Order: sequence, then structure tokens, then C-alpha cells
Amino acid sequence: MIRVLVAAVLAALAVSFAAVAFLRTEFVAKNLCAYAVATIEDATAAKVTVGRCEMLPESGRLTIEGLSAKDQKGRIELKVARIFAQVKVQPILQRVKLERLEVDYPQLKLALEPGKDRGPAQGGQCLPDVLDRFDFGRVQIRKASVDVRAGGVRVQVPRATLKVSGQGKELSARIATHGGSVEVPGRTIGLVSTKAEGTVDLRGRGVVQLAHADVVGTDASAFVKATLKDLCHPRIEATGNLRIDDLRTASARLLPGKLHDVSGGLALDATVSVAKGAVRAQGDVKLKALALEGFSPGDTKLHFDLTPARIKLDKLDVSAGRGTVAGSVQIELAKNLPVTTDLSLREVELGELLRKLGQPHAY
Repeated sequence: MIRVLVAAVLAALAVSFAAVAFLRTEFVAKNLCAYAVATIEDATAAKVTVGRCEMLPESGRLTIEGLSAKDQKGRIELKVARIFAQVKVQPILQRVKLERLEVDYPQLKLALEPGKDRGPAQGGQCLPDVLDRFDFGRVQIRKASVDVRAGGVRVQVPRATLKVSGQGKELSARIATHGGSVEVPGRTIGLVSTKAEGTVDLRGRGVVQLAHADVVGTDASAFVKATLKDLCHPRIEATGNLRIDDLRTASARLLPGKLHDVSGGLALDATVSVAKGAVRAQGDVKLKALALEGFSPGDTKLHFDLTPARIKLDKLDVSAGRGTVAGSVQIELAKNLPVTTDLSLREVELGELLRKLGQPHAY
């Protein structure tokens, strides 16, 4: 076994040295573009054409203009105005550094097939060891447009910018989008802008840290911070808040025909954790001037705690004229959904309570 490993290392070194020497020949300058096209075709399973391709082997620079890729089944369609890459090979260390990658005006249309899982990387690993031999410098994707379909969901982003830079073994990334929409059956969610920044570490099982993400939609806005550990068996810790100023308009767009006579505003602050498929969430909800299908609870505050076994609402505080309704509600997520309540009324007039319950003339 040791001899096999030593022979493999020596063979890899020999190939690396030969590759560097080979890169400086005129033959490679003329044919490396064809190799690049073949590599893209192999990765996308699509037919690739380019308008112009230029390779400078001595400096490791590659420029492609007018790239187009499309497969026969219509699953992927890609057009790119310009791609520029600069690569540095370190044969002794058996490392490759992508010093610069610039992609201008990419247009991507992608149709995903739900339920099709490609499985783990070769050898049963979720992250291949070969990633440890690559160093990343600066990556820029400018003025991209994306149109992705998956089942009944469609995501369209007419303009996006991505910047990635290597910092030692970590990658820092920033993304910004302008406009767009998310379409699901029967409804459309409008996107105004998105800004996100974070880091990615692909060593070992991988770690992704989202420092912040600001998402502004036509009917709601959200702010999120999150950490994802172990890309093989993901564990997620996230905090965020959601704001909806006009529940009437938002419900008409997001839940058409589901809620009637709803009005008011919503503010949600929550923390969410996901591990081994189990979700736990807790946080605070504030509702302003809430009205829903004849009920008028008005200003309402509550704390929620969600586990796979139950939902608990406590610190409930509902304004009722000069008084309040307080207490807690717990729902077990089991058969028949048993409910436990503990509510108290303080200085609440019966007429005001009936009005909030939608029965103003019941007495």
C-alpha cells in the first residue's frame, strides 16, 4: 500500500511539471480553448459555442467572449458576454490558484427537476478532497440575470452582482440584487432588493456564515443572520426579523382568498435552529391594530416556542379597552391536537370583549 501511495504522489508531481512545461507551447495556446469548451459541456451537459477565445499560456490568462450553452431538453440555457480567468499553477505544492475570475452579463435560465438527487461526491464524500488543492483569489459576476424553475416555483432576478474574495482558507462573498419575483401557484411575491454578505469555508465538512441579509419585498421586509455547519449533515442557527406594515395588501398577494377582512401590521423577531431534520423556533410577535374575519383583537403581543412536539404561546397580551387579556396557550402536535389554555382578564368590560370577538350585539 505504501509503495502505491508513493508511486501515485510521484506520478502526480511528474504530471504537474509536464503540465507547466506544456502550457508554454504554441499548441496549447491554440487548443486549450477547445479543452475549456469541452469542460463546460461536460459540467452542464449542454452544447457550448463561443464567439472568441484567447489563451495566453505563459501568464495563465483565458478570455472567452460570446459564450452560449443550451441542452436539448431545455433544462439549461446560458449566455455570457465575457469570461476572463487568470490561473496560477504551483506544481511542487500541487496547488492551483484562481487569481481572478470575471463574468460579465451572464443570463441563466435553469429548469430543475424536483426529486432528482445526484447523491454525494465520488467516494461517498459530500465535499471532495480536491477542493483543498485550490486557492481562490477574486471572483466577480457583474449584471447577471437569473430565471430558475423548479416544480411549481419560479424565481426571477433581472439584475444581480456577486463578489467573492479569498482570505486565507475562507471565502468572503457579497451579493446584491435589484428587482425580481418569486412565483408559486396562485401567487407572486415581489422583490425590490437583496443585499447579503458572508463567508464560506469548504475545508472539512464546510461552514457557511451569513453575516447579514437584507431582503426588501413589495409587501414585506426581512433581516437574517445565520450559520450553517456541516454541509454533509446540515445544522443551521439563524436569527431574523420580519416586518409587514399592511397585512391587508400582503395577504391579498401572498394568500389570495384565504384570509378575509384582515388589516393591521406585523413585526416578528425569531431565532431558528435546524438539526437532523428537526426544527425549533422561538421569538416574539407584535401585531398592531389587528383585525381578522370579524375579530378585532387590536394591539397584541406574544412569545412563541415551537418544537417538533408542541407549539406554546405565552406572554400573551391583548389590549381590550382599558383592560388586557393575558395568559398562554399550548398545542400538542399529536393526534387530535390537544390544547391547554390559561387566560386571565384584567379590567376588561364585557362589551369591549364581545366586540373584539366579533359579537358586538350579543348582550
